[in-house]
Amino acid sequence: MFIQIHPSPFELLVNLIEVVIWPLTLLAILFYFRRSFQEIFKRMGSLKVDSSGIAMTFEKLLEETKDKFKKTKPEAVAKGNIDLQQHSDIRTPFEQVMDIKVLMENSLFELAEEAQLDTQGKTPVLLAHELARKNVISHENSELMRSLLILVNSAKPDISRRQAEEINVLYKAI
Repeated sequence: MFIQIHPSPFELLVNLIEVVIWPLTLLAILFYFRRSFQEIFKRMGSLKVDSSGIAMTFEKLLEETKDKFKKTKPEAVAKGNIDLQQHSDIRTPFEQVMDIKVLMENSLFELAEEAQLDTQGKTPVLLAHELARKNVISHENSELMRSLLILVNSAKPDISRRQAEEINVLYKAI
């Protein structure tokens, strides 16, 4: 003969909590970091999957950044002159892009120090945001600088000369 024991209401509540705690935690995390996840999902369209794994295509990111610059500063991008040719025999396109990255980062750190912002442990992208928040630079320039920093940070050593020239034009448009 089997005796059937019914769990108490407290035990039922504990069982229910055990079942729903992880899904609720996941939803809370997704909600809290929703802006970060939105950016990730926007970039999903620019992912490349091949035998080497998953990578964001640089060309897609370059096009997105150029579009952002064209919407914000169309005249500066249209008139942008390319002067990377003078160093073309000496520096690789990747080195030229890294030079632009260093120039941008140094400028942001100098502006932050002049504005008496704490730069300790802060990325250049975060500094651009804080400089705009303090009205040291315009929100428009902050957004363009952040986009360009993301672009140059994703550059690989096999970047083409044309891509490096386009990045230079964008840099000069800021």
